[in-house]
Amino acid sequence: MESVAAPENPGAPGPDVLLTGSGAVRPKSFLQEGWVIANHILVSFHVAFISSVLAIPDAEATRAAVLHFIFASPETIVSVLFTYAVFHTSIALHELGHFLEAARLRALNDSIQDAVEARLTMPLAARLLYLAQLFIRIPYGRATGIKREGLNYYPDAPYNLAVAAAGPRASLRVARAALPLALILLTLGLLQDAAVALYGGRLLLGLGIVTGLDLLFADPGKFREFRRRERLASAAAAALPKAGNWYGMAPEARRRIVERSMQEVTHPRLGKVTAPWQFRNCGMGGRHTEKEYPESNISMQEAMFLILGAVDSREAQEMTVRLQNRLKEILEKAQGCRVMGIGLEGGLAPYVDRGEYQLPELRLWVMMKQAIQECGYRPGIDVAIALDPALSELEIAYREEFDVPDSVGMYLFWRDHARRPARLAPAAGKTR
Repeated sequence: MESVAAPENPGAPGPDVLLTGSGAVRPKSFLQEGWVIANHILVSFHVAFISSVLAIPDAEATRAAVLHFIFASPETIVSVLFTYAVFHTSIALHELGHFLEAARLRALNDSIQDAVEARLTMPLAARLLYLAQLFIRIPYGRATGIKREGLNYYPDAPYNLAVAAAGPRASLRVARAALPLALILLTLGLLQDAAVALYGGRLLLGLGIVTGLDLLFADPGKFREFRRRERLASAAAAALPKAGNWYGMAPEARRRIVERSMQEVTHPRLGKVTAPWQFRNCGMGGRHTEKEYPESNISMQEAMFLILGAVDSREAQEMTVRLQNRLKEILEKAQGCRVMGIGLEGGLAPYVDRGEYQLPELRLWVMMKQAIQECGYRPGIDVAIALDPALSELEIAYREEFDVPDSVGMYLFWRDHARRPARLAPAAGKTR
């Protein structure tokens, strides 16, 4: 088994062909599928049949008797069943890891996400029945949300490193649970001559070995890559000094913009022209993404990274690219969040589940601050957050929704599913 991302370009050569230098198509090596066979079928077979030696009666001492016991006795049927059980279970649990993480992150295909989410929030008995159905169907390629192409499986979702890492993580958990228990049962079965313990130990031994190999060969390196990425981000955030009060830092931030973040050029007709470094539009919503990405729920138009700590515009550009990439990673691993695409001005068009926040915008801004910290920058000193909310659009939406054409200062976050109205309080400056 090799779990891969859904192909992003359906017109590109498939996984079994390669383009030569002249553009000709030739068959791709089947090494990938070879790993599948070695890891699941052959390893399952060898563990099942070799471990059957542990069940040989003491009286079967000759070579012929041993071979007959392993390959031509009722024990042979047991070994065949063990081979299939390990093969089926290891694939199903690995792919369930991908699938459940994609569902949790709302990263599944839009056509199935809501239906899957509804089934995963059913009462416990119904939810377990649904998971059991998935477990049975996955290896045959008949589980909705998990695709099979040849011997390759992948969730019905765009590529996402957090989802790619979830399969190996599930296999690792199975291996950690199965191998110690297998050793205990095998020891008990041999010492006490307990057939049930011996058979249980053999089955768990095969499952533990195959899922352990899945960690290495299925989605190779994705689990380690994800852990490394998140570990580096956490370390960068932890190394920052304690943040001060933003209100007290605002004058210094303004001074930096005026004195360091300005560029001057001489226009042949207009003369001297002064402009600040770009504000990177990273979180887009409102009318800018409404037609292209109607599933996005951000009503405010633009949330931007404002670079304060760069020495020149080139470094500022590099910082904004790093920040937006990290914001995308944070969105993709956050429960209920998803990047729908890229907006008209290059920013991310996300769907953000509100969670504990009143508005999806508030959670997006928290994630932006997290991105600043996890890139190793100091919020308010190296990077600030700037907003171009296009509040007039929210005001118009409120007037039309509640039929109050003369309303002033009332806003409707019309793209949020809750269609939450708000009024800016002049004294406290809070949204309610």
